[in-house]
Formats: sequence, C-alpha cells, structure tokens
Amino acid sequence: MSAPTRHIELDTWPRRNAFEYFWLLDNWLLDSPFFNITSPLDVGPLVVYCKANGQPFSLAAVYLALRVANEYEPFRLRIQDGHVVAFEEVQGSRTVLAGDEQLAFSYTDYDHRSPSSVSVLSRPNAPPRPIPARLTSE
Repeated sequence: MSAPTRHIELDTWPRRNAFEYFWLLDNWLLDSPFFNITSPLDVGPLVVYCKANGQPFSLAAVYLALRVANEYEPFRLRIQDGHVVAFEEVQGSRTVLAGDEQLAFSYTDYDHRSPSSVSVLSRPNAPPRPIPARLTSE
C-alpha cells in the first residue's frame, strides 16, 4: 500500500458520525466487526468477453474491483494510529483455495499506470486485449 496522502479532519468530515459508531463497535462492543453488503450485478457481458478472448473471469473481476476501489476515495480510506487517512492507492487481497485444499490469502498489487486491460492479470503468454469501453464506462 502506498503512503497516506492526507489525514481526514474528523471535525469537518461528513462521515464522522458513522466513523465514530463503527469505531465504538470495534473498540468497545465487538472484536473486529465485519459488515458486508451485496448487490445484484450483471457480469454477463464481462463473462462473454472473457470467454471470447481466453481471459479468466476471476482475474478480470479482481482487476476491475481494484480499479473501482482505487478510483473511489471512500474505498481508499484506512485507520492508522486512530486517525482516518486517505491513501493514493490500495492493493487487494482475496481468499483462494491452495493446492493442499487449505484456504490461503492472495495479495494483488494494483498498478495505476497499467493499461485498462485484463491482460495485466492473465497468463504470461496471452496477448493483451483491452476491456471494451462499454464494459468499463458508466
């Protein structure tokens, strides 16, 4: 992870109340609270693209998730030494099944200078094929 770019001033931060609520949960009421959200997401076009171009869907999804996380500042906020800090860039991790049938963590570096293509995460001999704009734009 890169160095923090700036500290968030809690006195003027619009998310202060939510931060303090979850800080209370984490530090006094629960041990490491985890909250998840789910949302319907149509990945059909990405699946079709990956199949047609010999790209693994799982790696394309990881790449796009990291891209979104790095483009949206709230996903780049962390707590360090009791302060909310914004990072210029964050990396990703996910749980994978290791060869011995055990679960392991896989860390994925995100390089903002890389072209917007699935090939940055694909097999070494795969030719680069950019993700079509219709799959990545709003």
